[in-house]
Amino acid sequence: MDNTPAKLYTMLNVSDITNIVNDISPYVRDREESFPAVIYEVPNEQFDRTSTGYNRALADAEVTVKTRSAQQGEDIASVVFDTLAAESCVVIDSISREYDQSYDGSSAGIYSVRLSIQISQGV
Repeated sequence: MDNTPAKLYTMLNVSDITNIVNDISPYVRDREESFPAVIYEVPNEQFDRTSTGYNRALADAEVTVKTRSAQQGEDIASVVFDTLAAESCVVIDSISREYDQSYDGSSAGIYSVRLSIQISQGV
């Protein structure tokens, strides 16, 4: 069985993304790192048997871009979208956006753009 979180990290850890964010982390952003950041989650994986008896993994995942400005969030999310869309094993299901108040006293809040995706791979 392949390690799906590690595979997703490898997809995100490319210069097009690492050159424009300060951190790529699983599940939570390191609060010691400055914005912008990318957080990824793989909360579950399903295993199915195909007609040939071969098991395949299908994982639901989320990739969230967190920034201090809406425009920067959209710009980075566009790069993440294009990067993931180029992968044959990724299907992008939806994009959602939200705004949260700052937790650190900054006048700028936190903008989040979340891509919900599915990753398929053989095991």
